Amino acid sequence: YLDNDDNKKWGYVNILETKDGTEVCSQLGSVSVKTKDYDYYTNFYVNFVELDEDQNYITLGTNEELKFLPKSDVEKQIKSQIKQLGLPCEIYQMHFFTLSAKYLNDCQTRFFKEGIESIKGNDEQYKRKWKEKEGAYYVEIECKLDDTILNGRKSMFSTNEEEFDKRYEISCIYNKDGCVYMDVELFKIDKKTEVTPIPVAQAVETIKKELTDLITDDQFVLSDGELKYIIYDDDHEPGFKIIPVWILTVKQTYYSEDKGGKDTAEINYFVNAVTGEVLH
Repeated sequence: YLDNDDNKKWGYVNILETKDGTEVCSQLGSVSVKTKDYDYYTNFYVNFVELDEDQNYITLGTNEELKFLPKSDVEKQIKSQIKQLGLPCEIYQMHFFTLSAKYLNDCQTRFFKEGIESIKGNDEQYKRKWKEKEGAYYVEIECKLDDTILNGRKSMFSTNEEEFDKRYEISCIYNKDGCVYMDVELFKIDKKTEVTPIPVAQAVETIKKELTDLITDDQFVLSDGELKYIIYDDDHEPGFKIIPVWILTVKQTYYSEDKGGKDTAEINYFVNAVTGEVLH
């Protein structure tokens, strides 16, 4: 991250493909590695997954443990490989989604039954009869830095469509042969500055003022608050910063024309825990 200035913010995409079909793609410190099996695993289920308001998976795979591939073994492999990357952060938590043979076969069958006719022909090449021991795990990994979690699960409410997502997660797919896919953003820390975060009560007062200034009949209730780090793009300085933020989740009750009545939604406000400013 820190080697990129404003003029190179989006960088260049470099792609390397090996003889066995493994592809390595890098851009702006983000590195993605995938084998030729990646498209077979993901091609059909992506059409049926559901996401929550924070863009986390609700319906992906199952919770079962593959008999031939214990989750504990996969955790050890992941920890070992991530350690080799030399990241300044540590693993905080892993979220497993099981891509069993039955699940993959069901998604494939459903796609050719319900999918868009115009694209079915292009996806014939990825059809296969999945066998039990070809199942895999899709894993999302949250990290922490100095015992503070790097935000990976909550999306920031923003009025600026060009804002970065403010999420940091490592994602991968593992089967019995090892890593099929891994996507990770590499970064280093050039310098650290000691800061004292503002109290959460101050952050809450900031959000209350922001909501009070809105002209609306909607109702707002604070439902959650936690201190995390985010990797933040400062337009006024080169590189990126890792800053502490108070993430305050507000439940909004509003009138929905689609439902013809009241509905609710959760919005995450990010308050800079150093300056007290709301990030937009």
